[in-house]
Amino acid sequence: MAKSTFARELERALIKAVIGLGAGLLIWFVGMQVITHTFSNMQEEMLVNTHAAQERANAKLRELQARQEAERQQRQVRQTMSEEEARRQSAVEQQRANEAWAAQIERQREKDAAWQDFYKEPRGCSNWQTDQQMVECQNQKLRAKREFERKWKAGEIAGKG
Repeated sequence: MAKSTFARELERALIKAVIGLGAGLLIWFVGMQVITHTFSNMQEEMLVNTHAAQERANAKLRELQARQEAERQQRQVRQTMSEEEARRQSAVEQQRANEAWAAQIERQREKDAAWQDFYKEPRGCSNWQTDQQMVECQNQKLRAKREFERKWKAGEIAGKG
């Protein structure tokens, strides 16, 4: 018996639906494999990164512990020093501090003297006649001071020693 046109159309539609469903399932399956693989790779990468971070943290912890141990040993050595050695060391440290302070004062004195040599107040700036004149004189002095500081830091101006 021959199939009717309707039956053939229905059969074709069912075949198309089955093929479409099969293709959809295949696409879904491949997509799920890709997603699963991606998440698996991400998880592995996270584990590697976590392990590396843990190793760095452990290394820092070991470094900190070693530093603390060295400090503890230094404290112990200082505690076991004789009183005389402690006084001698204190005197040496005080002498160094005094020398550093004196050198700093001398360097500041040299800098002040160099500033006095560098900056010559323009005529009319020692006795202002107007506010405008005062502002101009002060601005000029500030510019000169900035230039002096720049040259001083660059070593272009030497103090008198």
